[in-house]
Amino acid sequence: MGPVEYWKGGRWHGITSRHCRSALAILLLARGRIVTREQFIDSMWDDEPPSTAAVIVRGAITKLRRWLPDGHRRIATRDPGYQLQLEENELDADLFLSLVEAARRALTEGNPHLARELAEQAMAMRHGPVLAGVCAGDALTAASIHLDEYATLAEQVRTQAMLGCGQARWSIPDLRRNLALCPIDEKSAELLMNALIEVGKPAEALVEFDRIRSYLAQDLGVDPGPELRNLHTRVLNHYLNAASTGE
Repeated sequence: MGPVEYWKGGRWHGITSRHCRSALAILLLARGRIVTREQFIDSMWDDEPPSTAAVIVRGAITKLRRWLPDGHRRIATRDPGYQLQLEENELDADLFLSLVEAARRALTEGNPHLARELAEQAMAMRHGPVLAGVCAGDALTAASIHLDEYATLAEQVRTQAMLGCGQARWSIPDLRRNLALCPIDEKSAELLMNALIEVGKPAEALVEFDRIRSYLAQDLGVDPGPELRNLHTRVLNHYLNAASTGE
């Protein structure tokens, strides 16, 4: 799962035309439903389509029919637009989403080993930015964000599963990397604090809380959410109890 590609002759092929990449992405995301010509135009250009938009869409469909395996049969003209014939389990995005949901379900059901395995299978499917190089219309942007959110969820499920399997130490580098990319990611901060506590570094967990609290205040003008605040309180209470007992 990544850039829009197609499988032909035993290997993956990229698509050089941005309009063709976008048209194929729109057809794939429709999952076998008819896409009208107006929907193509709205998805690709939003409120400012060029005067030649309809011609560009027809040209993209013609090229895709020529490039894709059995393209003339797979992309059918269905008034008032076009329809892509998909085989069962052919769309990798659907398999990716189902793996992430299965991983989350396994974690909820108390099976962290299975959850980690499924999450890592989902993560292995990703090989680059999702829907890279397509037109920046709202529909395609929203689809890309949705899939990116599930990619983040897969990483979080794997990390939670590692904590459940007693492998907190190995999750810490990935969590630090995630927070370097997105310093206000509260879920990653919560997981990192839990991992640090698990490996006997509660002081570092407190430092992590102070770090994200500062970023949230500076960037968004808000305080950490209840999960982080409650975790912070539990760590402080641990120190207070230890001090009162002389440990």
